Amino acid sequence: MKQKLLLLLVLLLTATTGAWAQDEPSTPSTYAVKMKNATDTEAANWTIKSGNTEVKGNVAEGLTGLSKDDAVTLTYSGRLKVKSVTATTDATASSGGSSGGGSGESAMLNTPLTIEAIGGGTITVNNWPVDAEGKPIGMKYSINGGEKIIIDDTDEYGGTCAISVREGDKVAFYGEGTKITCYGRHSDYGYGYRTTFIQCSEYFNGKVYGNIMSLVDEDNFATATTLPSEYTFSSLFNSTGAGNPNLNLMDASGLVLPATTLTKGCYSNMFIKSGLNVGPKLPATTLAESCYEHMFDNCYYLKTAPELPAKTLVKGCYSSMFNACYKLRTVTCLATDISAEGCINYWLGGYAGRTDDPNIYGEGPVILYVDPSMTSADWQNENFEVTAISQ
Repeated sequence: MKQKLLLLLVLLLTATTGAWAQDEPSTPSTYAVKMKNATDTEAANWTIKSGNTEVKGNVAEGLTGLSKDDAVTLTYSGRLKVKSVTATTDATASSGGSSGGGSGESAMLNTPLTIEAIGGGTITVNNWPVDAEGKPIGMKYSINGGEKIIIDDTDEYGGTCAISVREGDKVAFYGEGTKITCYGRHSDYGYGYRTTFIQCSEYFNGKVYGNIMSLVDEDNFATATTLPSEYTFSSLFNSTGAGNPNLNLMDASGLVLPATTLTKGCYSNMFIKSGLNVGPKLPATTLAESCYEHMFDNCYYLKTAPELPAKTLVKGCYSSMFNACYKLRTVTCLATDISAEGCINYWLGGYAGRTDDPNIYGEGPVILYVDPSMTSADWQNENFEVTAISQ
């Protein structure tokens, strides 16, 4: 009887995964199988397994990284009697890809911060997150939906972890419950300012997607929207180190930054000198001092900027944000109050939109689309053309 039950589950779940939303055509479709009531006390007695990979039923994101024809089995080790199992599709299930295609932003909200390897290489984490009292706490990661591994934080310099990945691997990152409040610029135990970096090796090709809030709320990140500190994620994918790490981290279109009210420096320096072609959406409407300062500075290959919906700018908020983005063509900024000190200093400065060598740089000046109430005279426009958005 038990064998028949397991066979039925395999057929049901395989059919279900085959019907789930597919990723964009250029990326192989991937699927996830999870327990609907993962927080139930009995969920830990279930095991979801495919091949040599398995997770417990109380893992919120379930078993991820599955292909369409993979067989999946469920086993139950508890004391209750299993009468039936029902498998259903989930419109918000993560496809493990970018925000395009059928996955949608709702899927990315339910997906932890993830780096997917387009080619093999190494992801290095210099681990310096802290709690509200400034005490270091180890963050976690998992590969392809497997067991979560805590990155060592036992020495005074924080923990460093090198994660070897192969093509197609997906590395998800988490905090420690809700204990971690800051990964960015912070002072710790007299050792000066410390920052957590997630950096990919020189020849690593990859993309980053999912909900960044998994770093500060391990279990309930899908609904978390409050940043718990200043500089929360500052410099997280900073690429200024030796060997220019993250030069091949090219796609952040599926990265979700859901907070609409920001904190000081929260995303500052986040992707500086990385190889992004496309960045994440920036939905925040209430800004904070230096929140996006240097966020995409020296991202030479960035072609399109995310829309900036905030109406009122604050001190340093966009300072050097797109500085030296050579291939940048358009920026849409809906601000109507840009009077704050340094709010747009060098934000399109350096060589943004440089045209003297189209083979290296862009093919024309940056076009800045603005609210119709604003005029060219309102902006520092030496490097770009100002065009009002049609009402």
